Order: sequence, then C-alpha cells, then structure tokens
Amino acid sequence: MKDRFPDRTPIETDLADATAFPVHGAPVLVLFLYNSFRAALIEKLITRIEQALSGPNVPRLFLVYYNPVHHGLFDARAALSRYCAERMTFDDAEAITSPFSNTFDSVVIYQGGPDPRPSLAGAERGITIPDFGANVDAA
Repeated sequence: MKDRFPDRTPIETDLADATAFPVHGAPVLVLFLYNSFRAALIEKLITRIEQALSGPNVPRLFLVYYNPVHHGLFDARAALSRYCAERMTFDDAEAITSPFSNTFDSVVIYQGGPDPRPSLAGAERGITIPDFGANVDAA
C-alpha cells in the first residue's frame, strides 16, 4: 500500500497475543477490539495497557472498543478515559444482512497517555447489555 499512497502516514500491524502487545516506542498506539474476550482476558489486557502507559516514552493510546460489553472494566481504570461513545446506525444494505434485530452498532473509544484530548459530547453515555451485544444509550 505504501507504494500506492506514499504520502500517507505508515501504519504497522502486529499479529500477537493481545494481552502482551508490543509498544515499539511509537508516539501513538491504536488498539481495536470487537468484544473479543471475556472479562479475565480483558483484565490482562488492561494490565498491559497500564504498563505501557507507565513506562518510559509513554505513547498516546487510543482503544477502539466495538460492541463494548466489558466497558465497565475499562471505565474503572484511572489510566484510561472515554473519548467518545456512539451508536452507529446501519445503512440500508447493512441492516438487511444483520443476523440480529439491531439496527445499529455501538463503539466506545478510550484514551490514555500524555496530553489527553477533551472528551467529545456524549462520551459518558450509559451502555446497556441486552443480550449478545452492548448498546450505547441514544443521545
């Protein structure tokens, strides 16, 4: 891709144990989760995040948590704060393929590290867990 788009900021991806992710000394670290783990592994992941945010050369961290079933575990940690919480309504083509009766998905973005950005309006919205997923409360 870098040959097709040489002016874009390079992105590095790693395939590894999510609870032992490398930091590589990058100034910004973005983690993406799609409700991938149960609570015990989320706790291990949070411990690793806290380690990354307490060492030398602390990165600015963003954690994109799609379908945030275990949001409470992240909310309870001082090292992380919510940047935003949103409901994203499906477009028509996406809605007809949904295996569940929902018409939207939910995402919470957390941040940590130096110079946190001000949270966006609605970042502290409540989240309900009705069944298989998480629903950010409507605005």
